[in-house]
Order: sequence, then C-alpha cells, then structure tokens
Amino acid sequence: MSKKKNLVELSPYNKNITDAVVRIDLITYFNANPHARDTINGLAMRINRTPEQVERAIGKLLEMGVLVKNGGDKAIYRLKYSYVSLDELSLKNK
Repeated sequence: MSKKKNLVELSPYNKNITDAVVRIDLITYFNANPHARDTINGLAMRINRTPEQVERAIGKLLEMGVLVKNGGDKAIYRLKYSYVSLDELSLKNK
C-alpha cells in the first residue's frame, strides 16, 4: 500500500499562498511590536509557524526593505523603521 502524499505540500500555488500569509503574520507581529528584535526561531515560535516558513518570508521582507538583518548565523531581525517611544525620548533627554 502506498503512502498518501499531502497535496498541500506539493502544490506551488499553495506554497505561494502560505508564504504570503506568513509575511502578513510577520508584518502584523512587527506592527504590534515595532521595537521587537528576534531570531528566525523566536519569530517562528511567536507567530506559530515553522522556522523554514519564517526564513522564506523574512528573505522576501528583507528584499522589500521592510526588515533589517543584524548578525550572521544567529541573526536578529527587526523592522527597518521603528519609531521612538516617549519613554525612550525621555531617557535621551536626561
């Protein structure tokens, strides 16, 4: 008896949709947490996705200029533009 293949995993169309949804999840996460900085594994855990899905999505968001990568193998990712909070401004003025 042959094993059934998961058609969702085989379809390039479904993979493209999944990748787009993961990008939306990441943008939503960073929009809610504009000062967040995390690794691929950390982001995957936060948005309940696999590290592989997050890595593909981050690659596209880096190309688009939405995110910035700091570091090498254990890189940290953050929004390219984040806004200073009032607390941070008050600390700078002291």
